[in-house]
Amino acid sequence: MFPYDRQYPVTDRHGKMKVDFAWPPELLALEAEGFSIHNGRVQFHRDRQRVRRLLELGWRVVPVTWWDVVPDPTAFLTQLAAIRRKAA
Repeated sequence: MFPYDRQYPVTDRHGKMKVDFAWPPELLALEAEGFSIHNGRVQFHRDRQRVRRLLELGWRVVPVTWWDVVPDPTAFLTQLAAIRRKAA
């Protein structure tokens, strides 16, 4: 129902980066965010730079946390489907 590419490579003038989950034809990226990986000021800053790089390339970026998905996965998938429809 939701075919996607995982760890999708994207390249811009600054180099390569990977998108956690991507729908390349729609230029839609879902980025998993959490304290264990994205903690600290430097990492937080790098993550924001990366999102801006994706936006500059025309990608739409959906940030998602564990709390967005786990308590009610159906609600999250419904919301994601609505976001994807807006791209069409």
